[in-house]
Amino acid sequence: MCNELRTESPAQERYRQQRRRRALGIRLARYGILVGFLLLWEVLARVGAIDPFLLSSPSRMVATIGELIRTGEMWLHLGTTLWETVVGFVLGSLLGIKPVLHVDDEGHLILMSKVRGRDASLKALVGKMKETALSNVRDQMVFISHGDAKEDAEKTAQYVKDQLGVQKVMIHNIGTVIGSHSGPGTLALFFLGSHR
Repeated sequence: MCNELRTESPAQERYRQQRRRRALGIRLARYGILVGFLLLWEVLARVGAIDPFLLSSPSRMVATIGELIRTGEMWLHLGTTLWETVVGFVLGSLLGIKPVLHVDDEGHLILMSKVRGRDASLKALVGKMKETALSNVRDQMVFISHGDAKEDAEKTAQYVKDQLGVQKVMIHNIGTVIGSHSGPGTLALFFLGSHR
């Protein structure tokens, strides 16, 4: 048996070095983008270009987190937030409470109401459409988007047809970006309205 030591050719070694340099360059670029973003954020917060109340500066966040850890309050705040989230989720689920949301003229998501039960939430959406739809609502193309709730979308389409006389309704899945934030069961109703 021959025990030969395999060695790489100079071309293979150059290729490996190029790949290592490229990987290092990519890693450094990622860190550079992150650092640049944080620096820009810090500068914009300090000069008042962004509201520091809504988007504090990174340095203030780090200082606050450090202070909360130093005083031991971090775990109290995290525990309280977790507890409130779990209790709210459990109670909302047990009682069947559904939020009915609306997007205002500035693009803010506004809570219109909370209703008990899925059917009540669908009817609340159609009720909002009755209040705000243009007078030619029968001739409009109405869109319903859903997050894995096709049956509810079809039920809402039927409510819209029965109550408003709309003939053209298209049902689609919510896109991945909105769907990742809103989750399964989300339903959105799109129509031309006199106001938001």
